[in-house]
Amino acid sequence: MDSTNRLQHNVKLLQERYSHYAQAVMDQNPESLEWCETRQGEPNLSDSTAPSTRHIHSSYSAEKETEKWLADLGFDSLKNDCNVLYLYGVGLGYSFDPLASWLSESSDRYLVYLEDDLRVIRRLLETERGTKILESQQVLVVYTGKGEDDLEEVCEDLTYYFVKLPAKVTALPCYQKHKEEQFRDLQMRLMHKTVYISYGSEEFLRYGCKFYKNYYRNLQFLPGSIRASGLYGKFEGIPAIICGAGPSLDKNFEILRQLDRRALVFAGGSAINALTNRGLVPHYGATVDPNHEQYKRMSSQSGFTLPFFYKGRTYYQVLPSLSGQRILLPGNTGYPASSWVEKQLGITEPFIREGHNVLHLSIDLARMMGCNPIIFVGMDLAYTDMQLYASDVVGEAKVSEKELTAATDLNNNSFLRDDIYGKPVYTLWKWVAESHYTSKYAKSFPEVTFINATEGGLGFEGIVNMPLAHVKERYLKEEHDLRAWVSGLIEQSRYDISIDEVKEVLGELKESLHRCKQHTDTLAESFSALKDALMAQQFQEVQELSTEIEVRQVELGREVAQVQVLAPVNHIRSILFERKTTEISCEGDQTREEEIAAHCDANREEMQSLSEAARLNLELLTEALELYS
Repeated sequence: MDSTNRLQHNVKLLQERYSHYAQAVMDQNPESLEWCETRQGEPNLSDSTAPSTRHIHSSYSAEKETEKWLADLGFDSLKNDCNVLYLYGVGLGYSFDPLASWLSESSDRYLVYLEDDLRVIRRLLETERGTKILESQQVLVVYTGKGEDDLEEVCEDLTYYFVKLPAKVTALPCYQKHKEEQFRDLQMRLMHKTVYISYGSEEFLRYGCKFYKNYYRNLQFLPGSIRASGLYGKFEGIPAIICGAGPSLDKNFEILRQLDRRALVFAGGSAINALTNRGLVPHYGATVDPNHEQYKRMSSQSGFTLPFFYKGRTYYQVLPSLSGQRILLPGNTGYPASSWVEKQLGITEPFIREGHNVLHLSIDLARMMGCNPIIFVGMDLAYTDMQLYASDVVGEAKVSEKELTAATDLNNNSFLRDDIYGKPVYTLWKWVAESHYTSKYAKSFPEVTFINATEGGLGFEGIVNMPLAHVKERYLKEEHDLRAWVSGLIEQSRYDISIDEVKEVLGELKESLHRCKQHTDTLAESFSALKDALMAQQFQEVQELSTEIEVRQVELGREVAQVQVLAPVNHIRSILFERKTTEISCEGDQTREEEIAAHCDANREEMQSLSEAARLNLELLTEALELYS
């Protein structure tokens, strides 16, 4: 195939697989990425837009460079524990050759090229290796887009698609050297999202049972709860302090005692215990954790009159254990059913940005209330002084270096980063991501002054570091009876919703779940029958079954329970089914009949999965309704 035909052929492949950016590639003028050769006579590229001569691959030997890159990566020992290799920079695709055999060993292995320079992809289209890369269903060439929003969307889509598959992030040597900051950012995003989505997927793979057990039972406390929106905008110009439970909180207890009338203090989770065990009661608490550990923390804290913000997902034993007022925060990320229920009950409040944790939620609450400045305390996001928590949170907060470095999973694998004083401190990928989120959040609201008074830890890019004592002298001068202020607003913001109204809405959802169960059971049987008819070449029956399936799927799609409950909790399984379908097509030794049968089986399994989700959700809803008075 000559060069012109090669380019035309590859353009067609690109358009078929990546239509969303193919035209942008073809609009590129690649002349500034000039063809050249390595000393070994291999094709290479030279970027004339760089400040000095920059080759995409080694000027000596691209093949030798690739061999060394894989050796430095430790791929021989890694390859059996890695199913997805993210590679920043596609270049001319030299990495594909040594990785092709690894890919061929299993259909659930993937090579994902991430490229931010469309000129490079344009040049790749001129090569035979580009053809092989575009033809392989196990290789993706992903354009990361023009800005941060595009990159964020790309990373989220990829990590969802490859959920439950162990991954590694690396880069071309050229990109590691000349695009170090971009590579580090990309690596952080992918590593964190892989951990975050993998962790969250466990809940969805269990059909969201943990959430719905909590949510359905917590709805009985909606009558009498407080509207969070009744507090929004009511504390204009009042400083807020957001308390985490990090080790540096120990340095601030005495100053915090002096600030009860000068700043609204928010605390969530372990920080509530850290404060109340020292005799400090914040003005607001927040509880969102869906696990039993949250109940143990909340039942052991001593802020008995403390008003609490809560989400529907909060562990179901927590709310009845609280003596203070309960303030509902509507909406629950990943579970649109809660928004549907709230809409039916006339609750139309703006949602709070949940971020990554209860601290991010508290920050957005403070902003919505009008607080300014917003001050962070105890938000280390690091093992400051080799401690996980401040004193009085757990029995032993100290950790050893051996413990921190022993973990092999991404979620708990510690590594060193410089703290706000330039000293190395152990941290985790999730904490780096939380710091990044906080920085990005603060940039979104330039009218609010954010101050990091955490005297240690990672800090936050773009947010000034200042000791709490200095913050007090500069920003916390005025005094107000904040507790009376808080109490008065709460009494004016109670929901006027009865338990009978809640039961009526849930009754409608329950009926829809019953119908969904019937639809999915019938569809599962129909897909089994369709497989048998296809294998037997009974084409009249195939046509009838296909029509029946289509009609039944439309009916299922109209059900509120399918849209609001079942499809969302089955999202991860749907991704796994989609990936399985792709992997079936990668199995080259299957006959056409075997491939069709496998597709029917995958559809049947998906319907059985939805049926099981409906059954379990019905059980949880029925159990909860029996508890309502």
